Amino acid sequence: VIDRELVREFDLDKLLIDIISYDDSDKYKRLLIMSKLIRFAVNIDKMIEKNKNNLAEPSERDKLISAATEYIDKHLFEPIRLDDMAKPLLVSKSTLCHKFASVMNMTVNSYVSLKKMNAAAELLREGKAAAEVASILGYDNYTSFFYNFKKCMGFAPTSLRSK
Repeated sequence: VIDRELVREFDLDKLLIDIISYDDSDKYKRLLIMSKLIRFAVNIDKMIEKNKNNLAEPSERDKLISAATEYIDKHLFEPIRLDDMAKPLLVSKSTLCHKFASVMNMTVNSYVSLKKMNAAAELLREGKAAAEVASILGYDNYTSFFYNFKKCMGFAPTSLRSK
């Protein structure tokens, strides 16, 4: 929860109103709104820095989600199984899935797929073959990779490579 006085002190309320009422019909207005977005981000950063001693410590749930996403990032290029993920986090698979979904608004498996498919898209843009990308990302077979990529991205991985 952010204190109203802090919001006013850093003009966050005015900047947000300007951003929300943005009309993109004019390219100069677009530049203006981009500068306001940057100013908004800078002011939030200043507000956090000024009040960092008053910020609450992350909850155990937040620490779990942070640890889970770090685990996923660290193991992105290999198969990620919920059981293997839950063990080092010292929680059950059920607890991990429930808390992850409640915070992230998606399942662990959906998050892993999204991260893997974004990495796949980057590798494909670099010119790697789709079958090679599937192997790099820890998929046992190309068909599974192809299905997941198309489901997540909306097009076949081979079409991205040729773009």
